[in-house]
Amino acid sequence: MSIFGKRAHLRKVLKLSGVAHDEAIYIGDQVTDLEAAPAEGLAFGGVAWGYTDPAQLEAAGAEHTFRHVSEIAQLLLGSRGSPA
Repeated sequence: MSIFGKRAHLRKVLKLSGVAHDEAIYIGDQVTDLEAAPAEGLAFGGVAWGYTDPAQLEAAGAEHTFRHVSEIAQLLLGSRGSPA
């Protein structure tokens, strides 16, 4: 998505999906992603393979840092339990 209007996009996705703000996480690679997440009441996780250095995202307040895609699945499965 564009660096502009991220909050509106997040609101739309949450409304369409029916997912509560406190059950969602916005995963991104830019400081603008990190800024949009808490403004919409979402947790934020930064990825190490994206646009911004992960140390910069951590310093700016990222709640999670993912160095590998598998770590995203681990977080999500850990919060919901293992699939049957």
